[in-house]
Amino acid sequence: MSMLPLGLGVFTENLLPKLKYDLMKIYFRVQFELLAEYDWGFENYYINAQRFEQDARRILNKGLEEGGDYNNAIDGLHLRCNIIFHNKDAKFLATELARLGKAPSFLNPSDSQAVMQGFLGMYWE
Repeated sequence: MSMLPLGLGVFTENLLPKLKYDLMKIYFRVQFELLAEYDWGFENYYINAQRFEQDARRILNKGLEEGGDYNNAIDGLHLRCNIIFHNKDAKFLATELARLGKAPSFLNPSDSQAVMQGFLGMYWE
């Protein structure tokens, strides 16, 4: 499973830099919280954090400390899959996973942007 790069700035040009940074931190926290609260059946969870990889790792590591947001036995929180940071695009990742016999797919979020701007099919693959 690889999440869309929501919260990484693509559609946030109207926000102040501080708000963009806060949004990025929330994006990573929410992903890690969801992975710690419930077993979604993922063996590996791929994240392309782009220029925020160091921040994402810092958020993850802090939450994995004993009693942290993603490692709290009292609340039943623990990561239920591997988290793999990568720096490849979604098309590359889908192709490589297909070569391994997986059934991947990816959504190009620019398609929704294209529809909003009247350019239907702008980035069809």
